[in-house]
Amino acid sequence: MSRYEDEKFKHPRLKVKFNAIPKTKLKEFQQLFNGYKNGLVCGDPGKFVMTPLYGSYAEKLYQLQPRSDDVWILTFPKCGTTWTCELSWLVMNNCDTEKATLTPLVDRVVYVARNPKDVIVSYYHHNKLFTFHDYKGDLEEFAQYLMDDETVYSPFFPHLLDAWSKRNHPNLHFMFFEDMKKDLRGEIVKVAAFLNQSPTDEQLDKITEHLRFDNFEKNESVNNVTGKELMNSEGKFIRKGKTGDWKNHFSPELNNRIDEWIEKNLAGTDLKFVTELEHQD
Repeated sequence: MSRYEDEKFKHPRLKVKFNAIPKTKLKEFQQLFNGYKNGLVCGDPGKFVMTPLYGSYAEKLYQLQPRSDDVWILTFPKCGTTWTCELSWLVMNNCDTEKATLTPLVDRVVYVARNPKDVIVSYYHHNKLFTFHDYKGDLEEFAQYLMDDETVYSPFFPHLLDAWSKRNHPNLHFMFFEDMKKDLRGEIVKVAAFLNQSPTDEQLDKITEHLRFDNFEKNESVNNVTGKELMNSEGKFIRKGKTGDWKNHFSPELNNRIDEWIEKNLAGTDLKFVTELEHQD
């Protein structure tokens, strides 16, 4: 390849700087998040929050060359990532539930959104469960850190609203966790159509049953049994997956603060969340 051709096809360099977040270096923060001994960093531009280790590898990750048949599952943490990975893998692999062991999904972009109230509760338990977060505080403190964009993978709304703005792009399928809870089979059909797959009624019945949450949470590969050394003894990776569980955790004062945070960030958009369901899978 000539020098000209080499330069022509060279992937552009990542133009993001990662700056330490001073607050995450303080004793108060590190006593709550025992896993972040080196604090956290914030990307500029973007303001997304990651660990310093990510910052050191970001350039290599950015240089990754996607394949034309890749499918990317994008979500904020605890929005149905694992559930949707399993769904998409099955759709792309002849609905073979016997071989479904969470092989990393590859094949175009599926974005899953979830209402932020249940995300806060689920992500709180996730941070307490895994030793690399090792969160020691309570839910109210965690909720404020998330709303202040001081948890890993923050900020929540820019992540979500960027995908929402592209929801009509032909290569992006935007879906809601709550719709999967309300009509799982119907959402499987939509994902299959997006991925140009045509499962039979029998296959759809099989995959729907496989993905029902009562069955899904019993799947050892889903629950990361092999990764137990990364977890604290109590809890499990797949917890409840319920829409509206936040009502069992929030005080009226915290709920009001979260409502204000949601209203502020959704101002000027047409995005709305479902925070409760009368019936769900």
